[in-house]
Formats: sequence, C-alpha cells, structure tokens
Amino acid sequence: MSSSGADEIIETNGEHLTETSNSDNTQTLSVVDENDNRPNSEIFKESSNNIDPESLSMQAMVEEVRTKFFQDIETNGADQYDSTDIELIRNDNWQVERFIRRKKSVDASVEMLKNTLRWRHQMLMPQLQDTDFPEEFFKVGAMFGYENDLSGNGCVYLRVRLHRKIKELETHIKSFMMHIVNKVDMACNGKGLTVVFDCSGAGLTNLDMDLIWFLVDSLIKYYPYGMEHILVYEMPWILSSAWTIIKAWMAVEFRDKIKFVSRKTITDFIANDHLPYYMGGTCPTDYHHVPKGCRPAEVIAQEKGISEKDVKKIMKSFKPFLEEAQQEIDIINSLKHD
Repeated sequence: MSSSGADEIIETNGEHLTETSNSDNTQTLSVVDENDNRPNSEIFKESSNNIDPESLSMQAMVEEVRTKFFQDIETNGADQYDSTDIELIRNDNWQVERFIRRKKSVDASVEMLKNTLRWRHQMLMPQLQDTDFPEEFFKVGAMFGYENDLSGNGCVYLRVRLHRKIKELETHIKSFMMHIVNKVDMACNGKGLTVVFDCSGAGLTNLDMDLIWFLVDSLIKYYPYGMEHILVYEMPWILSSAWTIIKAWMAVEFRDKIKFVSRKTITDFIANDHLPYYMGGTCPTDYHHVPKGCRPAEVIAQEKGISEKDVKKIMKSFKPFLEEAQQEIDIINSLKHD
C-alpha cells in the first residue's frame, strides 16, 4: 500500500486504474476517462463517486459485471444473444472491461453490455464472414481495414467518393461496414480505432448522411472505448455543412474526436509508411484484396433475393470504380517490387 496521498497503479489489462491512499486511511479508485484525448498512459481521471471504493481492482469489477450478466441469462434466457458473444464475455476480460471504462458503474455497464449484445445479434455480427459479401465490395476498396496509426490504433478507411446511395444495397452495405469495423476492433484487443473518412474528390452525389451517422453512432453506442479518432481527410467546402451537422448530433464529449486533416497533416496521426499510396503513403498493403472464397455479386444477389435487373443497374454504377481499382492494384503491386 502506498503512503498517504500517493498513487499506486493497479495493473489489469493495461494502465486502467489508480488507487490513491487518502489522509483518512481510505482508498479511492480512479478509472481512465475515455473522452480525454491524451494517451491512456497519461490519464487517470477520478470517478470515485460511481466506483465502489472497496473494490481493489478492475478485475473485481469485471467479475461482478460478468456474474450479473450470466445471472440475467439464467433468469431471462439467452435468446437475445449470440452464443459466440456469450463465450467472449465469459472468457475475454477486455470485452467486459471496456464497458466499465465507459459507464464507470457495474449496473450501467451490465445494461450497456446487454444492449450491445442484442444489437450484435440483430445485425448477425458474430456470424458474418468475408464470404458473405460479394468480391466487388472488397475490390472497389470503398471501405477497408488497414495498418495501425502512430498510437497503435487500428485504422478503418471509408472513401466517400466511391459511395453511391442505392436503396437495394443499403442493408448489405451497413452489414459490410460493421463487419470491417468488427474485424479491426477484434484484432486491436484493447487498442482503439481510428476511422478515416476520405472526402477527397467527393461531392454531394456521394454524400449519405444516414450511412455516415449509422457508422459513427454505432461506434459510440456499441464499441465502448473503441473509437479514438475520426479523421476527416481533405474535406471539400461543399461538404463542410454536412460535417457540422454530424458533429452537432454527437454528444459533446465525443466531438473532440473529430479531426480535420489534409495530405500534409494526416501524418500527424498515421505514419507515411502506413498510409495507402493514394494519400501519398508508401505502404504496399493491398486495400483492394479480395478474401479467398468470396463470390461475384450476381451470385450473392441471387441468394439475397435481389433481381437480375437491379443487379445490372448496380453493377453499371460501380463499373468505373472497379476499373479504377484495377489500375490502383497495378500501382500497389509495383510498390511491392520497389
């Protein structure tokens, strides 16, 4: 135990708690504040009004949240949740701890955890695989996971100009977006996410406020301690009002996560050798890569009940992007040999 007034760091899954011995021989636990933009290792914000002062570690709170969650399952059943997620909560401390770090109290953490797992079940998130999506979704490269940023956060890129608002694809695109986010989030295992909205060359025809807000809102609601930054890259003035609206929709504590960056300043967040080449980077990782087993859009569309007529219309819209993708693939391949 530390001396009066001194802080003792409690090692859990990273630097998550400090225990402070007060002059009256009581202890205060402090949890890292997710909304502070400083590196986690520099932040230990006091929240003792919500944290049980008798708790000695984050591990104790993790076990309490886990116990209450499984007690709820025993009482109300597990039909609302996916079995994969249930096992994740049973075995992975971080997937519980992240809710505590957001909500600070056990009961609030349990409620957020349950709401998140219900949403994941409704979205079929735990069961989605790359092969559930057409190869064209990957080849276009409109959204992809990529190399980490300077802080070690996983990166997800969304190239706005490659988007077309097509009613028949709305549900499938949302599923694809969250599948990509989920893959990167799971790979990070405690690190955050940096989402790069690449607005270069985008115009009003590419703007889909509902889709952008769906992504941002989902990250806030269902990925606690997930989103570190939203980097809005090379935003044209014609879209500035849209981002003003999106920022206003966000809770105040999350607004500072939005950073507007240019080709010159994005390297303040992501190293040049981790940037895709079209942003001036030198990374040879192919962001058009099609995972093994993915099938053409025509085959997937037939399974999803999309008519042949609609498929032809959709493919016509994306044909220029697929041709551009092939040109970029050739350039990326040349980088690998340099």
